[in-house]
Amino acid sequence: MDGWKLSVWSLVIFMLLLDVLATALLYGYSQWEIDVTNVMSVAVCVVGMYLATAFLVTLLLDTGVESGTNYFSYIVLEVFFLLFVQFHKVYLIGNDSFWLFLALTYYVMDFLIVLSVFTLWKYLENSAYRRVRIAPKVDRVMLILVLVEVALLLLNAFTHMFFEVNDSGIYSYTQYKWVLNSVEFIMMGVIALVVTFYEPNFRKKVSLYSVMLLPMAALAAEWFVIGVSMLGIAVLFSLLIIYGNFYVGRSEDLVKKDGELMQQRANILVSQIQPHFLYNALTSIMNIKGNPPETRDAIASFGKYLRGNLDILRQKGPISIMFELNHIDTYMELVNLNFGNGVHFETEIQDRTFLLPALTLQTLIESVIELGYGHSNPQGTMTLITFCDRDYHYAELSDDNGIIRKCYDLAEGSIDKFGLSSVNLRLKEMVDGDISFRSKDGDIVFLLRIPVA
Repeated sequence: MDGWKLSVWSLVIFMLLLDVLATALLYGYSQWEIDVTNVMSVAVCVVGMYLATAFLVTLLLDTGVESGTNYFSYIVLEVFFLLFVQFHKVYLIGNDSFWLFLALTYYVMDFLIVLSVFTLWKYLENSAYRRVRIAPKVDRVMLILVLVEVALLLLNAFTHMFFEVNDSGIYSYTQYKWVLNSVEFIMMGVIALVVTFYEPNFRKKVSLYSVMLLPMAALAAEWFVIGVSMLGIAVLFSLLIIYGNFYVGRSEDLVKKDGELMQQRANILVSQIQPHFLYNALTSIMNIKGNPPETRDAIASFGKYLRGNLDILRQKGPISIMFELNHIDTYMELVNLNFGNGVHFETEIQDRTFLLPALTLQTLIESVIELGYGHSNPQGTMTLITFCDRDYHYAELSDDNGIIRKCYDLAEGSIDKFGLSSVNLRLKEMVDGDISFRSKDGDIVFLLRIPVA
């Protein structure tokens, strides 16, 4: 969906939400003591619910839903209800007419916190740790802890062992409140151990630690600062971290899957082409009695070029500069079938030690030939020089017909505008290199630069 449509959806939902909240505020205004703490708590809850609503709308409109995405949606929904309950708790405190509802909010809040931690684990399991051998055991442990929390809440309803809300709307907790909160800490600790030992990505590891530490710090603070609600702020920031971690991780996964898919397609293409059949067929054509030497040489060059292209399709990483140059030599033999050996390609190879993405230099040479050479201009020389210094490997391509200067003028000095953005992108991603136009001795040359490993 377009960004503006999503914004309209979010704005409409936000206005409806504000209408509901304003009505609730007006209803409880006469009995609600207005102070800075209450105003800040309400503001955090309202902003948090808006963000949760926007996240949910985004996820509902997402076409690429997976099991991990579903659990993330459940986390957002649980956080929304947690903030919604906390919002009502703010103006129910001290209200003796609604003390029963206030008591219910504390039970619901404790249960939602534990449920959201359990859902966080399910999200992580389905998104990253499904194949971890310990995952089924962690599943059972987490489920048992949720049931323990429910049992403790039911016990508290009859004994008030951990906290109590009296009929005057006053909340108080006992010295055993830590037992109730310890379940949440244990669940967070279990997740932290899994992340520590099974998450290889440092950025994800740090973000997940933040997601767990913020609510834990808020819960710990509430033990010592009664009456000051810090959980809403912590959950709000945790929600933002989870959201960012989810989409950044998902984008990386999509890029990885796209790369794997492209490699699979290349492998399928190579297998369908049946290289051995083609080589045998070309060899048979080349050996037909009566073929002139020129035809035999041309067929041999084409077979060699075809073999090189098929080998490149199988490559997953960069190739050596010498492999690239051998392929270029074969390519130039075929080019000169059209131009009567008028296009010369000379090399001065001082550096043979670096790797580069396949067909990088050949693409530059093809661009020069397509732009400046033809039957009306079949003569010229291109020169490739490789060298290095302490920091970079270099490959410099020049020509004696001023064609690269023509490329420079057409592209207004930008290599990407000349149609080589994909080449530059592959260079950057695979070897952290780049191609640019450079001035040399009053002329313009292509300069490829790759950092020394």
